[in-house]
Amino acid sequence: MNVSKRPRVTAAAYVFMVLLATARLAPAHHSYAMFDRTKIVTVTGTVAKYDFRNPHMFLWLYVKNPATGKQDIYAVEGGSRNNLARQGWDRNTFEEGEKLTITLNPLKDGRTGGYFVKAVKADGKTITGDPAAGQGDGKIPGVSGAAQAEEEAAEKEKKQK
Repeated sequence: MNVSKRPRVTAAAYVFMVLLATARLAPAHHSYAMFDRTKIVTVTGTVAKYDFRNPHMFLWLYVKNPATGKQDIYAVEGGSRNNLARQGWDRNTFEEGEKLTITLNPLKDGRTGGYFVKAVKADGKTITGDPAAGQGDGKIPGVSGAAQAEEEAAEKEKKQK
Protein backbone atom coordinates (compact mmCIF):
# COMPACT_ATOMS: atom_id res chain seq x y z
CA MET A 1 0.00 0.00 0.00
CA ASN A 2 1.41 3.38 -1.08
CA VAL A 3 0.66 6.05 1.49
CA SER A 4 1.63 9.60 0.65
CA LYS A 5 3.29 11.67 3.33
CA ARG A 6 1.72 14.88 1.99
CA PRO A 7 -1.32 16.16 3.86
CA ARG A 8 -4.58 16.07 1.92
CA VAL A 9 -6.53 19.28 1.45
CA THR A 10 -10.25 18.76 1.31
CA ALA A 11 -12.65 20.56 -0.99
CA ALA A 12 -14.08 22.38 2.02
CA ALA A 13 -10.63 23.73 2.83
CA TYR A 14 -10.23 25.03 -0.74
CA VAL A 15 -13.63 26.75 -0.55
CA PHE A 16 -12.70 28.30 2.79
CA MET A 17 -9.42 29.65 1.38
CA VAL A 18 -11.17 31.20 -1.62
CA LEU A 19 -13.82 32.82 0.58
CA LEU A 20 -11.16 34.14 2.94
CA ALA A 21 -9.12 35.59 0.09
CA THR A 22 -12.08 37.36 -1.54
CA ALA A 23 -14.08 38.41 1.53
CA ARG A 24 -12.84 42.02 1.47
CA LEU A 25 -13.24 42.50 -2.29
CA ALA A 26 -17.05 42.64 -2.45
CA PRO A 27 -17.62 45.59 -0.08
CA ALA A 28 -14.78 47.57 -1.66
CA HIS A 29 -16.16 47.03 -5.14
CA HIS A 30 -19.58 48.46 -4.30
CA SER A 31 -18.37 51.61 -2.59
CA TYR A 32 -19.77 54.98 -3.58
CA ALA A 33 -16.91 56.78 -1.80
CA MET A 34 -15.57 58.44 -4.95
CA PHE A 35 -18.88 60.23 -5.57
CA ASP A 36 -20.20 63.21 -3.63
CA ARG A 37 -23.62 61.84 -2.78
CA THR A 38 -24.64 65.09 -1.09
CA LYS A 39 -24.52 67.00 -4.38
CA ILE A 40 -26.50 66.87 -7.59
CA VAL A 41 -25.17 68.11 -10.92
CA THR A 42 -27.23 68.32 -14.10
CA VAL A 43 -25.54 68.51 -17.50
CA THR A 44 -26.82 68.38 -21.05
CA GLY A 45 -24.83 66.80 -23.82
CA THR A 46 -24.52 64.19 -26.51
CA VAL A 47 -23.88 60.48 -25.94
CA ALA A 48 -20.34 59.59 -27.01
CA LYS A 49 -20.51 55.95 -25.90
CA TYR A 50 -22.76 53.70 -23.85
CA ASP A 51 -21.67 50.36 -22.35
CA PHE A 52 -24.38 48.19 -20.84
CA ARG A 53 -22.20 45.56 -19.19
CA ASN A 54 -21.14 44.07 -15.90
CA PRO A 55 -20.01 45.03 -13.38
CA HIS A 56 -21.50 48.51 -14.05
CA MET A 57 -23.09 50.58 -16.78
CA PHE A 58 -20.92 53.34 -18.22
CA LEU A 59 -22.06 56.33 -20.24
CA TRP A 60 -19.75 58.90 -21.79
CA LEU A 61 -21.26 62.26 -22.68
CA TYR A 62 -19.88 65.24 -24.64
CA VAL A 63 -20.81 68.38 -22.69
CA LYS A 64 -19.96 71.92 -23.83
CA ASN A 65 -17.78 73.71 -21.29
CA PRO A 66 -19.15 77.28 -20.96
CA ALA A 67 -15.75 78.66 -19.89
CA THR A 68 -13.75 77.30 -22.84
CA GLY A 69 -16.43 76.63 -25.43
CA LYS A 70 -14.88 73.20 -25.98
CA GLN A 71 -16.46 69.79 -25.42
CA ASP A 72 -15.65 68.06 -22.12
CA ILE A 73 -16.20 64.33 -21.79
CA TYR A 74 -18.23 63.25 -18.78
CA ALA A 75 -17.69 59.66 -17.60
CA VAL A 76 -20.85 58.50 -15.86
CA GLU A 77 -21.03 55.21 -13.94
CA GLY A 78 -24.30 53.49 -13.14
CA GLY A 79 -25.69 50.41 -11.48
CA SER A 80 -25.09 46.80 -12.37
CA ARG A 81 -26.44 45.40 -15.59
CA ASN A 82 -28.68 43.02 -13.65
CA ASN A 83 -30.29 45.72 -11.50
CA LEU A 84 -30.79 48.06 -14.43
CA ALA A 85 -32.23 45.29 -16.64
CA ARG A 86 -34.88 44.69 -13.97
CA GLN A 87 -35.89 48.32 -14.51
CA GLY A 88 -36.18 47.84 -18.26
CA TRP A 89 -32.73 48.95 -19.38
CA ASP A 90 -30.95 47.18 -22.23
CA ARG A 91 -28.08 47.77 -24.64
CA ASN A 92 -30.28 50.15 -26.63
CA THR A 93 -31.36 52.41 -23.75
CA PHE A 94 -29.02 55.14 -25.06
CA GLU A 95 -27.68 55.62 -28.59
CA GLU A 96 -24.48 57.36 -29.69
CA GLY A 97 -25.27 60.90 -30.83
CA GLU A 98 -28.45 61.10 -28.73
CA LYS A 99 -29.04 64.34 -26.75
CA LEU A 100 -29.55 63.82 -22.98
CA THR A 101 -29.85 65.81 -19.81
CA ILE A 102 -28.15 63.80 -17.07
CA THR A 103 -28.48 64.20 -13.32
CA LEU A 104 -25.54 62.74 -11.40
CA ASN A 105 -23.63 62.72 -8.14
CA PRO A 106 -20.30 64.35 -9.10
CA LEU A 107 -16.86 62.90 -8.50
CA LYS A 108 -15.31 64.22 -5.29
CA ASP A 109 -12.00 64.99 -6.99
CA GLY A 110 -13.60 67.49 -9.39
CA ARG A 111 -13.11 65.56 -12.61
CA THR A 112 -15.98 65.63 -15.09
CA GLY A 113 -18.27 62.70 -14.40
CA GLY A 114 -20.10 61.01 -11.59
CA TYR A 115 -22.70 58.46 -10.59
CA PHE A 116 -25.87 58.23 -12.68
CA VAL A 117 -29.09 59.32 -10.96
CA LYS A 118 -31.37 59.93 -13.97
CA ALA A 119 -31.49 61.06 -17.59
CA VAL A 120 -34.11 62.91 -19.58
CA LYS A 121 -34.20 62.19 -23.30
CA ALA A 122 -35.06 64.76 -25.99
CA ASP A 123 -38.61 63.34 -26.17
CA GLY A 124 -39.07 63.95 -22.41
CA LYS A 125 -38.77 60.29 -21.37
CA THR A 126 -37.03 59.92 -17.98
CA ILE A 127 -34.65 57.03 -17.33
CA THR A 128 -33.93 56.44 -13.65
CA GLY A 129 -30.82 54.85 -12.22
CA ASP A 130 -30.23 52.06 -9.76
CA PRO A 131 -32.52 52.65 -6.74
CA ALA A 132 -29.92 51.04 -4.47
CA ALA A 133 -27.62 53.99 -5.15
CA GLY A 134 -30.02 56.61 -3.83
CA GLN A 135 -31.36 59.68 -5.50
CA GLY A 136 -28.61 62.18 -4.87
CA ASP A 137 -29.90 63.29 -1.49
CA GLY A 138 -26.81 62.10 0.34
CA LYS A 139 -28.66 59.19 1.93
CA ILE A 140 -27.49 55.68 1.19
CA PRO A 141 -30.39 53.20 1.07
CA GLY A 142 -30.05 50.38 3.57
CA VAL A 143 -27.37 52.14 5.62
CA SER A 144 -28.21 53.40 9.10
CA GLY A 145 -27.71 57.03 10.00
CA ALA A 146 -24.93 56.09 12.42
CA ALA A 147 -23.01 54.10 9.81
CA GLN A 148 -23.39 56.92 7.31
CA ALA A 149 -22.19 59.46 9.89
CA GLU A 150 -19.11 57.29 10.53
CA GLU A 151 -18.36 57.18 6.80
CA GLU A 152 -18.73 60.97 6.51
CA ALA A 153 -16.49 61.55 9.55
CA ALA A 154 -13.80 59.29 8.07
CA GLU A 155 -13.95 61.21 4.79
CA LYS A 156 -13.70 64.56 6.62
CA GLU A 157 -10.72 63.33 8.65
CA LYS A 158 -9.03 62.09 5.49
CA LYS A 159 -9.42 65.53 3.85
CA GLN A 160 -7.93 67.28 6.87
CA LYS A 161 -4.69 65.24 6.72
